[in-house]
Amino acid sequence: MISLLHSVIFNHWLPAPAIGRKEGWSLAQTIHITFIAGMVCVISKVIIGFLPGVIGGELKVHIQDFAPWLVVPLKAKTSYNLRW
Repeated sequence: MISLLHSVIFNHWLPAPAIGRKEGWSLAQTIHITFIAGMVCVISKVIIGFLPGVIGGELKVHIQDFAPWLVVPLKAKTSYNLRW
């Protein structure tokens, strides 16, 4: 629903026809460029959305490898009331 509202807001799509008019593009050229820009936008958002999941999955697999390096300093800080 949010993505639909995002795409309907005029300041999201208005720059494409404005640039097309200023550059003297035909309607077909404007639609073509707008479609390409829209697909790049969607694909980049999908990639950005998947990255945290992939990174989290990799960290989950390797957490036991680096957990001691994280726990020891944190435990020392709380045990000795160190201020960082």
